[in-house]
Amino acid sequence: MDLEKAPQKLNSRAKAGLSCLMLLLGASLLAQSTPIIGLHAERGFLIIHSEDIAPIGAANPYGFGIDLSWNLDPDRHYQNCLCFPRLGLSLNYHDMDKPGILGHSIPMYGFLEPHYRIYDDLYFFLRAGMGFTYQDSPFDEQTNPLNQSYSLFWNTYVELGLGFEYRPASRWGIRSAFVYNHSSNGGIQEPNKGLNYPTWNIGVNYALRDMPLASRDKLLSTPPPPLRQWDIQLFLAGKAFDSTRNTYGVYGLELSYLHQFSRVSAWDVGMEFLQNDAYAEKLRQQGDDRSAFQVNLLAGHSFVMGKFTFSQQAGIYLWREYDNTPDWFQRYGVQYYFWRGWSAGANIRVHGHVAEFLDARIGYSFPRKRTSR
Repeated sequence: MDLEKAPQKLNSRAKAGLSCLMLLLGASLLAQSTPIIGLHAERGFLIIHSEDIAPIGAANPYGFGIDLSWNLDPDRHYQNCLCFPRLGLSLNYHDMDKPGILGHSIPMYGFLEPHYRIYDDLYFFLRAGMGFTYQDSPFDEQTNPLNQSYSLFWNTYVELGLGFEYRPASRWGIRSAFVYNHSSNGGIQEPNKGLNYPTWNIGVNYALRDMPLASRDKLLSTPPPPLRQWDIQLFLAGKAFDSTRNTYGVYGLELSYLHQFSRVSAWDVGMEFLQNDAYAEKLRQQGDDRSAFQVNLLAGHSFVMGKFTFSQQAGIYLWREYDNTPDWFQRYGVQYYFWRGWSAGANIRVHGHVAEFLDARIGYSFPRKRTSR
């Protein structure tokens, strides 16, 4: 691999994988009715999760955003989760409250937002989003050495949130939510401690047409049988191990089993086989003959939302000769099943609040169908 061109090649592959996922999401949105425009403002605090970013000091990020979303047809999707799912795209502006160091962030991402009616016009919702963010003050050894959080202009953005929405009329919604925001380059280039900042937001939604939602009693029927499936997934990522512009490949295979136990939840367990060429290069430079190959055990939970699954897993190392990270890790991912068991998605692997790498993956499930209990 040409080490000078490697960052651009691997970075473009990761972005291409996420871009494909965004295009699939966009295609799904175009088939839906009742466009909804949302505006929100937010404010939060920066988590100082590492000694390397402690010199930055306390900060209170704030910003605003606009959403464009669609409610999925409740007659088709309500049974999947006992909820009213919504898909959307979001554009935001965040001021990180540290001018000249952390600068500003412009997240752009797709999201899934299931709504649960809890009383008349009051709804509880969850929100999961993934995409990219443009950040204007990356690390520079001469001009911005304090920014150990990100070193590229374009980075990956992930958010998880929950909140409430009150609908006083069929077209209007007033909402408030707590959101956990994370951005990093997924280990493509160092330094990459990432930005982690919870925010509290308030906002308003307006539907371009009336969007009355049917009564839950009218939608309830015999629930579909749960999913039982085996998955095989191939993944590719980029990883750096120092502050140079050299990036190396991380590639692997995951075998897993998913077992749905409720309308929206499933547990999963799997094995991961992974080769990390960034660690291999570091070992080579040190004259160390140990292997950079890993065998890992994964277990966790997945939200099953029709053709989408959102997974949260914990992993432990069953075999490794070298790794400079803690003994366990977490994985968060989204997978979209687009055709006859085939799927595409992305996962981010983190240790605590620090991302190790972001991968793009393609998989096949057998069988990708619901079976009787």
